[in-house]
Amino acid sequence: MFGCVCVSPIPIAVDILSDLIQNPKLGANEIERERSVILREMEEVDQQVEEVIFDYLHSIAYQGTPLGMTILGPTENIGRISRNDLSEYIRTHYYPSRIVLAGAGGEWVWLDTTSGVSRMGLEVGADWVCVWGGREE
Repeated sequence: MFGCVCVSPIPIAVDILSDLIQNPKLGANEIERERSVILREMEEVDQQVEEVIFDYLHSIAYQGTPLGMTILGPTENIGRISRNDLSEYIRTHYYPSRIVLAGAGGEWVWLDTTSGVSRMGLEVGADWVCVWGGREE
């Protein structure tokens, strides 16, 4: 996930990201709408010669590894993915030690406070590393 906000709404942005990660709705209508969007994107990509050539190049250069697969995946997977599949993926991949919450600019230090970090379900010191000026602390 990615978000870009000005300084003043940083707490709101963190709240929204936290809610998306911890309480995803994954409604049937939304899943079907996204499925349609992905399938349409796949059709568009398949019509772009450069994209197809690049996908073939990667599939050969990185045979047998995830790098050899297309970003959107096989059409069959998109057609059969279920709410349970998505919930399981979120449960197994979206947890504190796999989350990077980064900020840049004027007030990004807010993210380094207990209140900012705890909104993401992280514990200060236990689940995250603070980087100051390019070095870990």
